Amino acid sequence: MDIGQYYDFNTLAPTTLGLKYRGVKLIRTELLGDAVTSMDVVTVNASVSTETGVKIPYDVNSAKFYIFEVNGNEMVFSEHWIDNNSIVETSTKDIVVEINDINVTNIPVLEQMLAKMGLSFKINQ
Repeated sequence: MDIGQYYDFNTLAPTTLGLKYRGVKLIRTELLGDAVTSMDVVTVNASVSTETGVKIPYDVNSAKFYIFEVNGNEMVFSEHWIDNNSIVETSTKDIVVEINDINVTNIPVLEQMLAKMGLSFKINQ
């Protein structure tokens, strides 16, 4: 995976890590000494091993960690916690836009514009 790119992927331990991540940006990679400041990766690794029922066969001290931006926060994932078969580089991302004080007559216009762009959207009023 390349720094600065966006990815979709699944984890191997959905209860511990969440199942799916979509449109998350890889911001850096680290080894344990750096990653442990963001998260207790040793404890999370033990939880992942318990959840998957498989002792993860690597030295957590030499593992590579990916740091992604997820909803404005940094999240740390060991290379061994991600389902490698699910990794897809993407150029799409989910966003949330809040428009305050919109004239109600502009809502159908906005819906038409988004539809013309081929976007999947939901407008909550």
